[in-house]
Amino acid sequence: MKSPTQRSKDPDRRSRLVEPLGDEVIAWADSETLAHAFRMATISPVEVADFLLARIESMDPDLKAFVFLDRVTTLAMARDSANRWQAGKPLSPLDGVPVTIKDLIPVKGWPLRRGSLAYDPNVPAPEDAPCVARLREAGVVFLGKTATPDSGCKIVTQSDV
Repeated sequence: MKSPTQRSKDPDRRSRLVEPLGDEVIAWADSETLAHAFRMATISPVEVADFLLARIESMDPDLKAFVFLDRVTTLAMARDSANRWQAGKPLSPLDGVPVTIKDLIPVKGWPLRRGSLAYDPNVPAPEDAPCVARLREAGVVFLGKTATPDSGCKIVTQSDV
């Protein structure tokens, strides 16, 4: 696999990015590839989010990587981003790029379990952590919260949540 520096020096990269993105490309696309595809309107943030949510839902029962998904919020964020790209007014180069948030970090309105059964899953975080607020301001799309060991205290992720 090429490093990011090698990829950016690839003279044919930009021309390949104009073509529609296939499923495997979406699954492994970096933020530069997705942003370019959004800018060229070869795919929308809604299509990317919908594809990735379906992939998560199909694979996560075995992987157990996610502890929280919010399809409604994710797709609303993606629609807002798609509208901004269509109007030519993305919030940032990352607008529409999907991200996951580790369950150690508060996301307003989403549960914050910290990988522990000691926290009530029905109590939403009252506000975003600063890093989440910056991502939201940039227009990224939150796919969900990913698993963490209890309070983030182990090297391996075997979450009880």
